[in-house]
Amino acid sequence: MTQEQLQERITKKQSDIEKIERRISKWSKGLRQADIDICKPFGDCIYGTAPRNMSWRDYHGTEEFQAAATAYKNYLEINKDNIPSSEDWSKGPNIGELYNAYRDLGEARHTLKNYQDTLANMLKFESEEKVEVIWNFLMNWKELSREWYRKNAKRYFELKKGYKEAEKKFYEEHNGKPAYYAECAFKRDYYYNIDSVTREITNIKGQYKDGFGSDWEYVSYSVDEELLEKYLDKEVKAKYKALIVAITDITGVITDAAGLRIGGKGDINGVVKGEKGVAEVNTFSAGGWNIQCFHYRTKITDITSKVAAAQKKEEVKKENVTDYTAKYLCPVDIEAMVNRGWNKVEGYADKQELINKGYKVKYYYNKQGSFTLYK
Repeated sequence: MTQEQLQERITKKQSDIEKIERRISKWSKGLRQADIDICKPFGDCIYGTAPRNMSWRDYHGTEEFQAAATAYKNYLEINKDNIPSSEDWSKGPNIGELYNAYRDLGEARHTLKNYQDTLANMLKFESEEKVEVIWNFLMNWKELSREWYRKNAKRYFELKKGYKEAEKKFYEEHNGKPAYYAECAFKRDYYYNIDSVTREITNIKGQYKDGFGSDWEYVSYSVDEELLEKYLDKEVKAKYKALIVAITDITGVITDAAGLRIGGKGDINGVVKGEKGVAEVNTFSAGGWNIQCFHYRTKITDITSKVAAAQKKEEVKKENVTDYTAKYLCPVDIEAMVNRGWNKVEGYADKQELINKGYKVKYYYNKQGSFTLYK
């Protein structure tokens, strides 16, 4: 559903609510305040606070609705002699009509809230900053999918043109009396891989071959590009949200996605860091040719502990090699280094010269038995 369609539904539902409120005003006249109060929960605090996307029918089974319905039923029983019945509506106001009006109001309010929430989420999604590499990956998926659907639309058209001939051949092979399951299998397999989206976006035109009453033939086709674009946009948004949710379940708020890369096959792999942890993303792509639309499977692994262990190992490794400045080396150390040819390497034998030059020493023997000098 587009933003424009949602806005139209919101406007219509707001108009419906205004009409229902006029009904409530009409049926409230002549009733006692207690009569009105027993009906109000159905419009104000029950369906209006139902879980998002829960239908009115499903809500009938919840404890909150049952409690209100029981209170209403008991109230009618106790006050039956003082309340006009539904059958007496023509004689004046009755509580049954008011109940119906409040129930309709609750349903309309809840539906309106669903529309408004959906529109708000759409606007938020469009305005929020995207993880660029993930978005680019999905844009690539979108283009590959678009091309596949165009090719599949052509294949669908060609299959439609050849169906009569294929069906005739099939019946000849079965002596004109194929078993029911075989006939169903033929129709299913003949249009193999012609999915519902391809059928929906493909407009096929036909005509009578030799005038009215003759055989029907398909002559041309076209792709509804606008409808295809809407479908692909919807899929991109859904896939982006699914990827982000799966990643942030591990990482928390993403702080660094620079480790993600898009490969030559259109797949996306790498590491994402966040406030809570680190996730490794691997995708396995397939399709994009005649048989199958380009698609991918994603594997997201929590490697927080693995990264932490590697960092700790690196820290331990660094601690095992102590750095000394020249000024902390005793004369014996300097003498030992000079004797091992250190001055021949750098040309400095004087201790103070080393300090003035700002040299540091990694104080360990390498395979040649010498020290390593660096600034």
